[in-house]
Amino acid sequence: MKNDDHLYLDVVQLSERGWTETMVKRFLGAPDRWKPVDHYANWTGKRTFFLERIQTTEASPEFEDAFSRSIRRRRIKEEKHAQFMEQRARGMNDVREWCESLTEEDKKTIEAFNRVAEIFQEARQRGYRTPHKA
Repeated sequence: MKNDDHLYLDVVQLSERGWTETMVKRFLGAPDRWKPVDHYANWTGKRTFFLERIQTTEASPEFEDAFSRSIRRRRIKEEKHAQFMEQRARGMNDVREWCESLTEEDKKTIEAFNRVAEIFQEARQRGYRTPHKA
């Protein structure tokens, strides 16, 4: 299956798009994926968020309002604001292009993974736990 790592942004990449930690917690909440890091002191890894979810959030009026207030509050100059917007525009078509490049086998694999995830979620809601306490 095609690698989709480029479709997940970490907190550092979000800050390059103008996000603050408070905005990440408020608008994105829990991460979509945890990526491992090569550092002995960081055993949890880094939080990553799916690009499509980020773009959907950035297009919402609530986010635009919070973003503009944040820009004013942080006293960010127009050049830096333009850099944020440029960074946001760079990956606009990445998700669509990746989806179009998937083969039928890739789509079936993703569908199977999604079904397994649904089964685990239903089991957790009923109170069942996996042996490793997932």
